[in-house]
Amino acid sequence: MGTNLNFTVTDTHIFIVDAMSCKMGCINQSIGMIDWPVEVVEGKTTLPHTPIVYGDKLFVLDDEGTLYTYEKA
Repeated sequence: MGTNLNFTVTDTHIFIVDAMSCKMGCINQSIGMIDWPVEVVEGKTTLPHTPIVYGDKLFVLDDEGTLYTYEKA
C-alpha cells in the first residue's frame, strides 16, 4: 500500500501531511531538514486534504471534518 502525501510550499518551508499515518512535517528549505514534526491525531481518522498555511498558522482538515490549527513556534 502506498503513502498518500499532501503538501503545501511557502517561500521558506514545505509542509507535508501523510494522510494515512496522521503525521505532519515541516521541511525548512534553507537547511533541507524537518524542523517541525507533529503527530496530528491518533485513531482511525485520516488527513486526506492539503494543509493550508496562513501567516504563521497551519490548518489541517481530517476526513471527519475536524479542523486542526498549529502555530509555528
